[in-house]
Amino acid sequence: MQETDTRVDRLKDDILNGPIIKTLLVLGWPVIVSNALQMLYNLVDTYWLGKIGKEAVAAPTVGFPVVFLLISLALASRLPASRSSLSIPVREARKTPIRQPDR
Repeated sequence: MQETDTRVDRLKDDILNGPIIKTLLVLGWPVIVSNALQMLYNLVDTYWLGKIGKEAVAAPTVGFPVVFLLISLALASRLPASRSSLSIPVREARKTPIRQPDR
């Protein structure tokens, strides 16, 4: 357990006091790779749809917001973090006694 504590402390110190560029790259590489792969997918998709015609290129542009909304709603309903963060104000309100006005 002691080794885990020192490792966590070392990582925390590296993030808070280390060089900013290195910290950004270490923490941000998954997002960078994900965005690069998504961009590559969209470029290939646009290339092949462009061979079909203008309407084929426009179809994903129109359909993407609808699909994104449905995916967001599905994830929001499934993730415990989103449910707990949304329910915190309700739980806190239940803990706080209702103050009666002075008469």
